Order: sequence, then C-alpha cells, then structure tokens
Amino acid sequence: VERFDIKKIKRNTTKEEHICMKALREKEDTTVTRSDKGGELVVMKTSELKRLCTEHLHDPTTYERLDKNPTQSLRTRTNDTVKNILTECQHPRHLIHKLLTPTSARTQQFYALPKTHKPTLKIRPIVSACGGVFDRLGWLLQVIFYPLLQYCAAHLTSTKNLIERFDNLDKNEIRDQIPVSYDVVSLYTNIDVNEATRTVLEYAEKHQINTFNLTATHLRELLSLVLTNSTFQYGNHFYKQIRGLAMGNRLSGTLAIICMDRFECNLIFRNLTPKPVIYVRYVDDT
Repeated sequence: VERFDIKKIKRNTTKEEHICMKALREKEDTTVTRSDKGGELVVMKTSELKRLCTEHLHDPTTYERLDKNPTQSLRTRTNDTVKNILTECQHPRHLIHKLLTPTSARTQQFYALPKTHKPTLKIRPIVSACGGVFDRLGWLLQVIFYPLLQYCAAHLTSTKNLIERFDNLDKNEIRDQIPVSYDVVSLYTNIDVNEATRTVLEYAEKHQINTFNLTATHLRELLSLVLTNSTFQYGNHFYKQIRGLAMGNRLSGTLAIICMDRFECNLIFRNLTPKPVIYVRYVDDT
C-alpha cells in the first residue's frame, strides 16, 4: 500500500469523455451508473430509478417498512449473542473482541443496478452490507461454510473451471448432444431462510468441516440472527427483508449454491432419465 502511486493509474477514458461524465453527474435528475451485467455505462433519470426502487420495495411479501433505524439495537443484540456463544466455546478474549460489531457500524444501504439486457427496464436490488452490523459475524460464518462448496458437484468457480470440465469429457460422447441452459428466477429471494439453515447445517455435519468449536445449536442461532434481520435504508425510510436471502449478504451466495446442490441431488440427478452428459451451474445459471 505504501508503494502504491495513484498518479501512475491511467484512465480508460479520454479527457473529453471525463469532462462529459462530470457534467452528466452534476446535471439535475440524472444518474450515471453501470448496468447489472456487462458493466455498461448507464445514464438515466434519477426519478425513474427511484420509481423502480420504490415499486420494488412496496412488495409486501418480501419487505416491510420499519418505524425507526434498527442498527443500534441490532448491534447490541449481535454483540451480546457473539460474546455469549464464543465465551461458552472458550475462545480467547482478543478474538471475541475482533468479532464484535464496532460502535461505528453503518446502516446497510439499498441501491439498484439497471438490467439493460432485459426487454423492459428492470433493476437488480442490492443491499450494501459493508461495515454493517453483521459484517464481522458474516465473515466468520462465511469462513466456516465456504469450504462446503467443494462438495457441490455441479458448482462452477469460473469460466476456466467450465473449460476444464469440457476438456475432461470424451469428445465422441458429447458429439450430437444439444446444450441447454436454465436460469433460476429470483434465486435469493425464493430460498426459504429456515430451509437454507437446515441444509447448510446438514452439509456441515455430513462433511465434518471445521466449525471452530461452535456446535450446531450455536451455528443455528448465529445464522438465524444474520439471515432474519436483513434491514437497510433507502432514502429516508428503513426496511426489513422478510423473505429469502438478501443480495449483498456475505453468506447469501454460499447458501444459495448449497441449497441448489441439495435440490439437484434430490430432484435432478436422482430422477432425470436419461442422465445428462454434463451438468454444471454457476450460482443460478445451469
């Protein structure tokens, strides 16, 4: 970091483009952002983006509006829970202190990226949880459960991983085969929190991963705390997500992949006839 020289960074835009971008950002009722997929530059009316966000948050099956900011009460509750559980597991004080939520914890913020690849304009809802109440506790749970992904047969880690799997196939076996792609609609919000908790704890017990002396009861309590208290601010209002996993939560991606693996093992690999030559998935895209 000390050797990092910001002056050596080269812009990927011309001077004229930079001036134009600055002027657009200063323009009233104009938002300059990036698209959900591809990272294209998006310039749109701020009022239109706010309208789409407000409409999304008015879904009573997924969100409820709160009367006040819940951050400080959640911070107190989180620290009490973490302190009690880790003390019971005889973890050293200095480690417990590092996992406690600081007084400077910020309120999670809601924002959205436009989906320009859709026929009609839609948004990708995201909750920025960086520096939030569950930032440190979420990190601990992610460290514990992330190793379980190696046991998810269809899970892809990257494009390189996909190419490697194809390279290992018998070329004669895939000749004349028809590739098919599927996408899970709104994967995160359609995963039941209680089911996700049961599934990940079953996988943890089955594969005997390192839980740092935390019992299944402890992990269930910590998961419940993190997954059922997804609160955030948008504008001057505060909300709570009451259904599914939150986009932006450290754990959501890991839990979604594990839940998909269980679904595939129970309903696809076991019952599908004839068996596919290759079946792979990157989170929600098969």
